[in-house]
Amino acid sequence: RCTVVTTSAFAQGFAGDSRPLTVFARDSYSNIIDQFNSSFVAVLASATGAKLATQTLYSGVAVNYALTAAGDFSVSISLEGQVLSASPLPIAVSPGYANVTASTVVVGGGVIRRVFGFSVTMRDQYGNARTRGIDSLAATISHSVVLPTPRTITSNITFNAATRTYDGLLLLTAAAEYTMVLVFPLGDTRSVPVLVASNVGAPVPSKSVVAGSGLTVATAGSPAVFTVQLRDGALADVVDPPSTAAGTWGTLTAVVTRVGAQVPTLISTGVENSGKYTVSLVVTAQGTYATAVTFVAVSTTEIIVLTNATLSVSPAAVNPATTTADGGGLRLNIAGETQTFEVVSHDAFGNSLPFTPVGEGLVLSVSLSLNNLPLDPLRITTRYLESRGGKHDVTYFTTTAGVWRIPVLIAGAHISGS
Repeated sequence: RCTVVTTSAFAQGFAGDSRPLTVFARDSYSNIIDQFNSSFVAVLASATGAKLATQTLYSGVAVNYALTAAGDFSVSISLEGQVLSASPLPIAVSPGYANVTASTVVVGGGVIRRVFGFSVTMRDQYGNARTRGIDSLAATISHSVVLPTPRTITSNITFNAATRTYDGLLLLTAAAEYTMVLVFPLGDTRSVPVLVASNVGAPVPSKSVVAGSGLTVATAGSPAVFTVQLRDGALADVVDPPSTAAGTWGTLTAVVTRVGAQVPTLISTGVENSGKYTVSLVVTAQGTYATAVTFVAVSTTEIIVLTNATLSVSPAAVNPATTTADGGGLRLNIAGETQTFEVVSHDAFGNSLPFTPVGEGLVLSVSLSLNNLPLDPLRITTRYLESRGGKHDVTYFTTTAGVWRIPVLIAGAHISGS
């Protein structure tokens, strides 16, 4: 007949909440016994049945249970070895509000231009993890010095149900110690240091990437451009921060050779914000070359060959100033006989141009004049000999004696000597 009196907050509440409980001794007619000399025994147990605490209760005297650990519990009350009919009483304790001091923050090792993560375990003031994923969390990152385009990804902070953590990602482009400010659900903030290193490991040829059309194809006199992304064995970017010179950590070299001999080239390298080296080569002579791209680290002086490529250099556009004409038809001729001379086309660097039919990229114009006046009738015939690429035979004849001028134009301009 004994009864237990509690409030509605006894069975369910938050960690640290007060849960009052009063037990009354009654006779077989349910009358409260005012002078009750015996005492009750209350046993607090976990959800697994493990006994956590034992307490003596007296009839009519209220006691408070203030549990700080989250979880499911029960209180079993007995009198002289007999369990009261109301027992056991269930108690569900939920974590309290998120506490910025008690919460756990873990930040992964940061490397520039490489995504790394952080995780936050929301905890109440008693250290209980909030595992339901209903909280909000925001993060911002900053540095006391203005750095080259620092960038952060924090908008996709999500709750990881498997680990019961709030996970976010960071991507930073300069080596430094940053400050990440976490904003908790109630507006409380917590500052967390974030250290970002410059680079790790030595470059590995099989992981590094050398790419661009300038590795294999170029035009004489024009820059052949390609990029080099150095990577270590873990595929991390291995470059200097964009704010430093390219040669600080090591030296990138591109050597162009032909038949074993190095060819004079104009080579320049630079470092972009993306962490790639940009290489520009200029070769003026047409032909096939070998391009070896190497890197020498300052720390080891080891020469690391990143790639060996075959570079094909084509002539540039035809250049009238370097194009020449020669042959008997330009000197002493006899009236009524067919005369011939040869036009040899070159680019600005003296490279012979390949065979190009008239009207398909090469315009050749030849005319005759006597005493600076055109002669009519006139017959001029031009033809190309494909086997002698870039060389064009010009034939003509006239029946009039005199001193002739023969203007020869290519691409709209006079050739050398014309």
